[in-house]
Order: sequence, then structure tokens, then C-alpha cells
Amino acid sequence: MNLATRRAALIAALTTAAAAISSSRANALPPTPTGAYDDNAVRAIAGGLTDAGYVEYTTNPTDDIAATHNLTQLEQRMQYMLDDILDAVATLRPTPTRTTRILCVGDSITLGAGSTDGTGYRRYLTELLGRRGIAPTYTMQAYGGQTLRYVAPRAIDAIPAANPNIMLVHLGTNDAVQPDLTDWQTRIDDLIDQALGASPTLHICIAKIQYSRNTGAITNEQTINAAINAAVNARTNTGRVTTADMTGIPARWTEDGIHPMNAAYNDMAHRWHNAIEGWLPA
Repeated sequence: MNLATRRAALIAALTTAAAAISSSRANALPPTPTGAYDDNAVRAIAGGLTDAGYVEYTTNPTDDIAATHNLTQLEQRMQYMLDDILDAVATLRPTPTRTTRILCVGDSITLGAGSTDGTGYRRYLTELLGRRGIAPTYTMQAYGGQTLRYVAPRAIDAIPAANPNIMLVHLGTNDAVQPDLTDWQTRIDDLIDQALGASPTLHICIAKIQYSRNTGAITNEQTINAAINAAVNARTNTGRVTTADMTGIPARWTEDGIHPMNAAYNDMAHRWHNAIEGWLPA
């Protein structure tokens, strides 16, 4: 494909993107505000996050359905748009000349539950690394519904065969809900220390988990994130451990209050990338 053809493909993808965004707004449920004018309600309606004039997920349970519908409409069209753009841009990018091996450790969020193609953050992280001329190879140690207690020993056992350069750990969501917080600090400390001991070249990035819409789990999620901070801070002198802060990803970008949708996985990939950038091959 010559340069002119590639340029035309990219322009066509961007044109499709503009149409997709417009169509998304047109196909969201029409708002039917009630009651007095309210700034918060208007902003929520403008964002396609509510109907009937109520702010997202407050007093009217039907808003849950409306918000989920609107977000799904946006997600689907934005994903088609992104597919077109990524395909077009890929034709302009040279073939990656470097590689990195990544061990992905976690639960259903690491597996990619809630994303349209089931790959979660890996698709977007692959795209980000591709821009740098790096092709990642992923090994998965992720188990839906499982906690740190279950996943940690399996992740350690996988290190010799996978021989990862980087280990990405996203655990704690199920621990907060079940809950399973007994000795959590000790167990995350042990996971990091055992992984460091298993490979002298391994670098580890632990995610501070995204807060869910489960209000009953928020205190436990905060406890888990505090434990992750403490574990990483105690080992910063190794130069091999860091965090990726997922707490800023909005809970409304989830499929069901827990599992991220594409927009959230895209955000997550950028946060992973920014955290591990210094460990990537030059």
C-alpha cells in the first residue's frame, strides 16, 4: 500500500469516527427531565448518563438502565471508530523490531471481562507499545472471581517458564467484595518478594485498583490500595517495583459497576504504559 492510499485510509477512518460520535449521541435514550432545573442533572443528561432529570445512580432505579444503555451505545460506536483508526494507523507503522515479555496477573478484569473483544487492556497496551516499535508477548495468570490468596502462588509458579521482563498485577477487587482481607498486607508483600527472588531481571507493577460502584466495598478497596502503596514504597530502592494508579478511572465506565468497558480498559492501558515506560527496551 503506497503512502497516498494509506493517507486516504486514515482520512476515511477519521471521517467514520466523526460520524460514529454523532450517531452515538443521536441514539442515546432521549432525556425527559422532571422537576426544577438542576446543573448536575443537565450535565448528566448532556453526557448521556441519565434520563428523567435524575443524576446518575441516585434515587430512581430506572436510571441504572438508562445510563447503562447510553454508555453501551457510546461504547459500541466508539469501538467501531477505534477499530477503523487503529487498522488505518497500523498500515503506517513499521514492523516492531523489539520485544518485551509481560506476565499479566489478576482476576476477571485482567482477563478482559466487559471489553467487546475480551482482551481488556492488552489490546490497547499492545497499540501503545507498537508506537514505540515494541511487540509484547503476554502470559496470563488470571482467574475470574479469585483473590490474591488463590492467584499469588500460581503467578509465582508461572515465572520460570514465562521468563517475563515485566509482571503486571491487578488484584484486590474480589478480595474487597468477598471479603478476604486477612493478612492482605503480608500476602502482597510475599508476592512481590517471591517474584523478585524468582527472577533477578523481573520488574513488577502493581495496580492500585479502580473503585467500583459497590458502596459496601469502598472501605475494603481503600484498605487494599493502602496496602499496595505500603508494599511498593517499602521496595522502591530496588528500582524494580512500582504502582499504576487505576483509582482515577470512573466507576461509570464499567459494564456492571465492577468490570471495565472499553473506555476504561483504554485508560488502564495508558496508566500501565506510563508506569512501566522506564523499563521498556530502548
